[in-house]
Amino acid sequence: MDDTLHLAPGGRDDADGSAAAPLRTLQGAAARIRELRRDGRETGAIEVLLHGGEYSTPEGLLLTGDDLGDEDRPVVFRAAGDGEAVVTGGIRLKGFEPQEGGIVRLDLAAAGHAGLRFSQLLYRGEKQRIARYPSFQADNPYGGGWLYVEGDPVDMYEGGHGQKDRFVCRDPRLQSWSALDRVELFIFPRFNWNNDMIPLSGYDPATGEVLLSRPATYEIYPGDRFYFRNVREELTEPGEWYLDKDADMLYFYPPAPVACEDVEVYVPTAAHLIELRGAPEQTEDLYTEKIDWRESGTYIHHAERMPQRVGRGYVSFEGLTLEGCAGTAALLRDVSECRLSRCIVRYTGAAGVTVLGGKRNVVADCDIYETGSHGMYVSGGVRSPFAGRYDPCGHEATNNYVHHIGTETKSVAGISINGVGIRVANNLIHDGPRWGIQSRGNRNVIEYNHIRHVNVETSDTAAIYLVDRDWTMFGTKIRYNRIHDILGYHAENGVWMSPSFAFGIYLDDYTSGVEVYGNVTYRTPGGGLYLHAGKENKVENNMFLDTSKEVAKFRRWREEKEYETLRTRGLGLRHNEVRRNIFASGGAQAVLYRFDTALDKDGRLDLDTNVWENNLVWLYGKPATVRVTNREEERFLPFASWQSLGYERGSVEADPRFDAAGPEPHALLPDSPAFALGFEPLPFESMGLRRDVHEAPGVREHPVRTFANKE
Repeated sequence: MDDTLHLAPGGRDDADGSAAAPLRTLQGAAARIRELRRDGRETGAIEVLLHGGEYSTPEGLLLTGDDLGDEDRPVVFRAAGDGEAVVTGGIRLKGFEPQEGGIVRLDLAAAGHAGLRFSQLLYRGEKQRIARYPSFQADNPYGGGWLYVEGDPVDMYEGGHGQKDRFVCRDPRLQSWSALDRVELFIFPRFNWNNDMIPLSGYDPATGEVLLSRPATYEIYPGDRFYFRNVREELTEPGEWYLDKDADMLYFYPPAPVACEDVEVYVPTAAHLIELRGAPEQTEDLYTEKIDWRESGTYIHHAERMPQRVGRGYVSFEGLTLEGCAGTAALLRDVSECRLSRCIVRYTGAAGVTVLGGKRNVVADCDIYETGSHGMYVSGGVRSPFAGRYDPCGHEATNNYVHHIGTETKSVAGISINGVGIRVANNLIHDGPRWGIQSRGNRNVIEYNHIRHVNVETSDTAAIYLVDRDWTMFGTKIRYNRIHDILGYHAENGVWMSPSFAFGIYLDDYTSGVEVYGNVTYRTPGGGLYLHAGKENKVENNMFLDTSKEVAKFRRWREEKEYETLRTRGLGLRHNEVRRNIFASGGAQAVLYRFDTALDKDGRLDLDTNVWENNLVWLYGKPATVRVTNREEERFLPFASWQSLGYERGSVEADPRFDAAGPEPHALLPDSPAFALGFEPLPFESMGLRRDVHEAPGVREHPVRTFANKE
């Protein structure tokens, strides 16, 4: 027997759940399912229909144990189709009173919310900003609104130029702030790989020294960009807010003039909107995955060795809008055969969707945006290198539209995966601070994705990024992806630039055993490919096009670095195969390849056991050259000299003959010389989403304006 329960915002949880007498809350539906099962009245599938309206779950919905389904008794929560069904994880606040200059104020204690804490505030469906200095610049959201650490520019790889827990800021504005212990520093320290958000612990107006309550991730260097936030005195711009925790007072400056009685804000309070929690059979090798990097205490524990058999799960959510929470909107932990499909996920404090462990969970056909960190984080599978076990979890993230993610934490990806046997396919990803897709583990598949306009706020980054640092991680396939307009934001000699220092596909830090096949990259500032010290990678049948500098980059780390990281010597940058690719760029500074730290002690280019052959090379009439650098030394080899070393057997320097006038400008004309080298046409029509979406505007429409270390 299959059952259907109805939910409606005007329903009652003591109703029978019929269409005529619907339940009101998700918790009410979960309780009714437990009741049906306890009484033996449910023996098959259960469908929970959410009719149009808002379903508030300030504490989130937790399903565990007998709340979950199984193969014979699945549970589905589905939008009924009579209006948008919105599941929210917070509360609405009204009753503001006027203050000076258009600001309104709410006494939380008097409103019955004493001690209420939150880190996001939404007004009329849009996220508002915490009061900050300097002010946010709407016309230049990434390049503007910054202060810069004092001092002459230095090489970020050169040590000894800063400390982690203090720096100097002589801006006199700080002396006017009354609650310095509530002020938070937002900074990209040293390498510009990630950001930190750290409360201040002190300030010396005589010297300008700012003290932090905990160390930053890296030393704070001259030229690092930062701002201060959560400053009451800087509540000066429409769209800003400030929470005085000591006085339980909320201040808000609405984006447009409005009567106090019409001001209603929404603040997320739920740790997670929806959590499905199974019971793993193994708990070895536990480590902590921090999905909320804002230090709010939301931590997730999971295991590198995930359970082989997880019998409970079988819960689906279809067609819902999941909006507003402090952590992740949907957390699937140690469950199997669960599915999130055709959902909208937005305004989360951490990742939009998080999958930890379990088997064959799927996130498909969803729109995910305005997330605090990753759009999606997926992990699972069994990794036991010493036993030779690499058992796949079978999770999938397919046909999702992921954009404008990482509003709080910047070292994040549109989709981040970590495990064995995870498939990421046909997603459209754009407008994120760092990676499009990031992967660790074994035998993952990244295919048919479309990634553009990512790496907006960080540097030394890429559209698809792998950083394994472990010779036992291998077998991942990266194939048939379209990658273009990859940005990167980087300071060179004190001048902030974009695009800069970003790549198409980046196999970093000894990533090995990866197949890179059939991808197309174009308009990347660095190489379409960057292979950093890995071994046994196969790079075949790709198009790496239209780079600003090198078309592909290869680097070996110093031998002592390899030993320090992996306890091996001399394995880095060995046994890689680069065949039947098209390397083409008309960039003014373009060279064919760049090799770093690849010379032996006698100054000889040491690339033995690597293969480059049957590639098509074209720098639009400019002679192809290979750039070789080794710390202080630099040389350029003509293509013929590079071939004379025994590389590029069968390769040709010639015009690829693109069909520039056709519907796909990177398709090849029938007479392309690439076909004689064995190149196979790429399936451009299969790359990207398999559904139509209205693409949100972003940095493509409003390019980053940059500055020379100051505004």
